[in-house]
Amino acid sequence: NPSSGKASRKDGTGSNSSSLIQRFSISSSVNGTREPPQVALRPTSSTDAWFILNLLSAVPFLSGLSYASTMEVLETARVDAYSVHDIVVSAARRKDVLCVVWEGTCMEREVPSLSEKTRYDFDDDIEMTVWHAGDWTGPISLQPEKALSGESSLSTNHDIVAMSSQGVKVITVEFSNLHSILKSGSSLYRAYLDRNSQNSCTLDFLQDTKTGHLYEEIVQNIEIMDVIESNSTLRKISAVQKRHLESLAEGPVYFAPGERLWRSGTLVEKAFIIVGGTVSFLAKRRNGGSVGVRMQQFDD
Repeated sequence: NPSSGKASRKDGTGSNSSSLIQRFSISSSVNGTREPPQVALRPTSSTDAWFILNLLSAVPFLSGLSYASTMEVLETARVDAYSVHDIVVSAARRKDVLCVVWEGTCMEREVPSLSEKTRYDFDDDIEMTVWHAGDWTGPISLQPEKALSGESSLSTNHDIVAMSSQGVKVITVEFSNLHSILKSGSSLYRAYLDRNSQNSCTLDFLQDTKTGHLYEEIVQNIEIMDVIESNSTLRKISAVQKRHLESLAEGPVYFAPGERLWRSGTLVEKAFIIVGGTVSFLAKRRNGGSVGVRMQQFDD
């Protein structure tokens, strides 16, 4: 991760990054006699590796990698520059690559038909996704925000194209390579894969309960990320934190009516996210008085 890289630089191993940056090449997309985009004109620098590390650290699972694994990611990364209207990521490859925008702006564009290959029309009736510097796209595992991912509703028939007049510069990593590195180097990524390998959630824990049948549909269709997005606080955390939280999540767990989730005065060892039903804080009874109730809504 970036902190590991900086530490190694102070320890005198910064030469590794200097030699590593030589592996990065900016390949301009030039059609005919067009000049290379302006973003490709700046010479590469030994500091580029640190800029790349900083941009990649925003991607889930990457910031937790060891120094050795981070170097593997950098070795497989590629920096490319594209002119305005050039295809940065084709619709066919949107789930196969991690693409981080370094400079410029990108936008979705519908794949033209065979007879319209030279057209650059954008449908004003459809809200196209835009990527600015620092944004990224790729498989849903690396980009939890579906509209920005390679698995959005428009990803199958929309390319990602350069929109900035000076061109765009992007960092691209093949997901097949990245998957192998993350699987061996990130325990959180392995936990994420294990959770998602469960194709269907068992409903056994809802059997023989009075109200469990009311939540069967919720449990069958539960997506932790949807629950996080429904929470007024958790929806504001970063993509890295969302995937981290998702990897740590357990359940779902069913509590019968009146069953305690936590008893006042005891050690708080777990946090609960309500996916169905209502939870309330109950004040202790005093002299046989009434019970005070503070209701917790679904998004609390």
